[in-house]
Amino acid sequence: MKLIMQWLVFLAILVILIILSSVLRVQQAYSENIINSSDLATSSTVAIIFGAGLNPDGTPREMLEARVKKGIELLQNGQAGKLLFTGAKDYGHNEPDAMRDYALGNGVKPEQILIDYEGDTTFDSCYNAKNLFRLKNTILVTQKFHLPRALYLCNNLGLNSIGIPASSTDEKAESSYARREYVASIKAWIQINFPGLRKLF
Repeated sequence: MKLIMQWLVFLAILVILIILSSVLRVQQAYSENIINSSDLATSSTVAIIFGAGLNPDGTPREMLEARVKKGIELLQNGQAGKLLFTGAKDYGHNEPDAMRDYALGNGVKPEQILIDYEGDTTFDSCYNAKNLFRLKNTILVTQKFHLPRALYLCNNLGLNSIGIPASSTDEKAESSYARREYVASIKAWIQINFPGLRKLF
């Protein structure tokens, strides 16, 4: 019995170490790829704007609005060539169209917009950008807490990506999302290192 307990303790410690190392790997692997928009030169690169929820009236939540605003800023400054709006679309919930409508209402031209209705998760958004839109170099626009995981996924799926943080004033929402990043980082690590398990997520 004592030997069994020792093995159980050993396995528990091993699992904890694997979990911690996977989170650390995801959070730090591409930290140097996060830059300020002021450091970004003129570019024709596509900027990916990730979904982040809608208000009851179908307009972007403050956190999503901040992402779209940053994308528009990059576009207007010549630091991005087009914007790829990626998010979830289902009955009564259409993130890509909400982002597009906001952008169109703020001076963005239709031909400067790409739409991905199948970006239900960050993994899906990165995968689609690479395999459906055939992108090679991208700028990822999202909040700072989300950038490490987004960069880890996109770069490991074959996109040469840098990240630009979008500032949000909704601290409560940001804090809630940020806490989820630990579990989401484990999921991202599994998706990249164990492709056969991707369907489970």
